[in-house]
Amino acid sequence: MMRKEARVPEGILCLLLAAACGQEPKGGPAPLDKSAEVPAPNTAAPASSTALEAPEEPVAARSELAPERYEAGLDQLDAGVDLSRLELAPAAGGEDPTRVPLEAESGQIANPLESLNRVFEMKGGMSLLEGEQPTKEFGTVRQGEVREHVFRFVSDGEEPLIVKAIKPSCGCTKAEIKLLSASGDVLPYEKGASIPIGQEFQLLTEASTDGKGPGAFGAQVSVYSNAPGSPYNVRLSAQIEPVLVIEPDHQLFLGQITTVERKEADVTVYSKRGERFSLKEDLGPLAAKRPIALELAPENPDAEGKSDRWKVHVIAGPGLEIGMVNAPLQLLSDLPIPNPKYPNPDGSVKCYPVMIAVQARVMGLVGAEPAFVSFGMVRPGQAMERAVRIECRDEFQLPGSMPVQIEGLYGGEFPYAQSFATEFGPVEAGRVDLKLKLLGLPKDLNGSFGGILKVSVGHPSMAEVSVRFSGVCRPGTPADAPTSGTGN
Repeated sequence: MMRKEARVPEGILCLLLAAACGQEPKGGPAPLDKSAEVPAPNTAAPASSTALEAPEEPVAARSELAPERYEAGLDQLDAGVDLSRLELAPAAGGEDPTRVPLEAESGQIANPLESLNRVFEMKGGMSLLEGEQPTKEFGTVRQGEVREHVFRFVSDGEEPLIVKAIKPSCGCTKAEIKLLSASGDVLPYEKGASIPIGQEFQLLTEASTDGKGPGAFGAQVSVYSNAPGSPYNVRLSAQIEPVLVIEPDHQLFLGQITTVERKEADVTVYSKRGERFSLKEDLGPLAAKRPIALELAPENPDAEGKSDRWKVHVIAGPGLEIGMVNAPLQLLSDLPIPNPKYPNPDGSVKCYPVMIAVQARVMGLVGAEPAFVSFGMVRPGQAMERAVRIECRDEFQLPGSMPVQIEGLYGGEFPYAQSFATEFGPVEAGRVDLKLKLLGLPKDLNGSFGGILKVSVGHPSMAEVSVRFSGVCRPGTPADAPTSGTGN
């Protein structure tokens, strides 16, 4: 059978793909090739105008004229189909195989899926053998173990099957194809080679659970080929059982703490199946600089000091930095991982780690609540105020009035400082309320504004407290428009 090279115009390809997916191409319908003749709706047209014809210029000339577009991938699909080198079989009756049929009246592509299969020559086929299922349920798998499964297929299309790519959904999964000879021998398969009609083959899959958390596990393997409906997807699933369990939780929240306070808490680490193990700290090079310490104690140790349960005593502070602290702490057991995804470079045995995330909200001895104030949307000249509470958390006595300075958000002078004023309330139980008053912004201001309110509190551990504020000034804002923020 004679075959010839043909190129599908980009506009036709976009229409085909969009129609197959039930949607328009991005940016609206793709422009048709200038050489194409498309009949107007409800208008009779000669037979020669009911098809789109491929351009006459050779492929080589086009790639030389616009090599950057060709190389960028407009003519190259991820599945490996090179549209500039498609070989299309002549259609029955001598019809040009590059012509795409249109409905005479509507001008729409008829049977888009059939047209796609025709353009890409999707004439291969792959089916699972009788009794095979596209999903393999492994059941309960212990964390760190590997499971394998073989999916058995047969090539059953109109033409030999050609596998172009095999793509697992994640790095924890591997897959490859092997051919099965008539004598039952398993033979290697080279990507892109033809698998004869009636030939049985296997998809070998392997899933690693190392590093996966407990609970449901799922992975997918996609086989891209010349079969209609490609890719063919198979799935692997399991329920991962942990080796080491942390109670009450691997996230240890210490709550609110000041920079001079010390907080302690306990968690328990035990083996799910009762194995005895040793446990040691593995905090890394930053451990000495972090004000968090650990004390490890086996609950019922044997002669070697191993136990099936360990108490982990966590000590945080003093000296934690102000803000939200999230300190990951790593412990290391001596239980070996049977199939580590990333083995140790030196060849030593890799063992199960234990990760504990210590979290706390750390505050200074003097703080402001809220630390950020929003004026929302305001008009030029509009007045409003917001309230901030300054609180001392030790025996220091806050003064009834304190110096206040307003700076820009990124330092330097705040251009609208004259439009703001501050007022202190009475000190009660180590707390004082500060009112930040907006007196009215300039009439020509149309945009956002923001700054930092710095209050000199005079505490021995911190000289000042900062509060950020911002808003948007719009001349056209209605007088009764709602504003967001804290305070009134």
